Amino acid sequence: MLISPLSLIAAADLSLGKIPDKSSLSQQTLMELFIEGIQNRSPLFSSLEHPPSAELWDGIQSDSDGTVTRITWVGLLLQGSVKFMWLPMTTQSVRIIECGLTGSADLTCLPGSITYVDLSSNAFVGSADLTCLPEKLETLHLTNNQMSGTVDLTHLPDSLITLVLQKNRFSGVADFSKLPSKMLWLSVEHTDITGVIKKDDYPCIRFIGTNNSGVRQL
Repeated sequence: MLISPLSLIAAADLSLGKIPDKSSLSQQTLMELFIEGIQNRSPLFSSLEHPPSAELWDGIQSDSDGTVTRITWVGLLLQGSVKFMWLPMTTQSVRIIECGLTGSADLTCLPGSITYVDLSSNAFVGSADLTCLPEKLETLHLTNNQMSGTVDLTHLPDSLITLVLQKNRFSGVADFSKLPSKMLWLSVEHTDITGVIKKDDYPCIRFIGTNNSGVRQL
């Protein structure tokens, strides 16, 4: 598959330690950079030499002027990784579920417009930095990956309603004393996270999943 010249220039700048200004790059270039680490792109589009406009890719939803708003890839047999730093700033929802993707998931560079992220059932590794999530984010699903390390739950955005960390390799003591007041659903099941959740502190929360973890509910 051929990558556009602008994509090559942006990738070259990044390799030299320069961070290109996303606002200067087209939606097409950003999307091509986003999937640059995916080795087999045929599940996304049929043309291997000249990728069509990103709005024509499988699972891409755009508005009337062609700007990307939603990415929904479920059960695609993809190989490789994606770079979340290149998501178009107009992206509101990303659902990449059971697609076999690997590599890290840098959550610190998600677009500010995004409200929904579901990366369930892939093979993402590395840590999950939850301290710089977008201010509008309402849902974050990281279920059934291979992510590890400690999790900081003290700087979650006030907008966050659902946080699912279950079935990962997260560990260490977590501070549950500063969860968002709007949160309705929290799961740390099947992790090695430890800590204490005082349910009375969160009268609005509907579900707290702690089975097969080191977290206690009081």
